[in-house]
Amino acid sequence: MKIRQRVVDSVEEDHTHLAAAAEFRVLIKFVNDMVLLKRATGSLEAKLQGNGGGHGKLAGVADWTLRRIKEKRDLIAVPELTWGAQWINNRTFRIVEVYAVATVMYLVAGYVILLGLRMLERRFRVER
Repeated sequence: MKIRQRVVDSVEEDHTHLAAAAEFRVLIKFVNDMVLLKRATGSLEAKLQGNGGGHGKLAGVADWTLRRIKEKRDLIAVPELTWGAQWINNRTFRIVEVYAVATVMYLVAGYVILLGLRMLERRFRVER
């Protein structure tokens, strides 16, 4: 929020958009967008992202999903693992380490599932 305000203040002090972009090391488009946002809304607050919630494809099963997660706290699916890796990466910027660990976790989970399916296949084999 501070950079937005500083960029707009610079333009309001009669600096050109190009000069403000160079001073704060941002794109000219960013400067233009911030000036337009300030003129249109009087604020530099970011707009809400997404569809506002509750309208997605999975809205009908959201309650069930939350109950299921509360019942089985150790339940982690691929989306949670991916989201967790992205979250850690966004805060630490250690992309190689984070995704290396996530990859190993994917591989281990996949191998365990493979072994389980092989056991089921052997147990319920249909003789011809």
